[in-house]
Amino acid sequence: MRTVRNDEAPGRRVLDLDHRGARRSLPERLAFLRETRRRDDGERYTYDQLAERTHVSKALISALFSRARNPGVPVAGALEDFFGVEPRFLTLSGRRALEKKKARILTRMRGLLSG
Repeated sequence: MRTVRNDEAPGRRVLDLDHRGARRSLPERLAFLRETRRRDDGERYTYDQLAERTHVSKALISALFSRARNPGVPVAGALEDFFGVEPRFLTLSGRRALEKKKARILTRMRGLLSG
């Protein structure tokens, strides 16, 4: 798995999902983001901080991490924006995530071959 700089959000990183990451469940993906996207001081964001920055309740954040709830589109989008990952990173199924990744790779390869 590798990360790349996100030119649209300086200082943030965007996940380049590999085949193992595509199979992760929602709580596993959230935990991965929380572990790899740290505050400026190197610490993980607390549930309180995530709730405040995404404008949802701490209870909902906790429920998402514990598998008790799935996010709606607005909540998933807010978390994806906050962590600087591609849209639908949290909600795509493993198969769909792989298909999306494969399509991007093929497009990139076609561009390299034609140019």
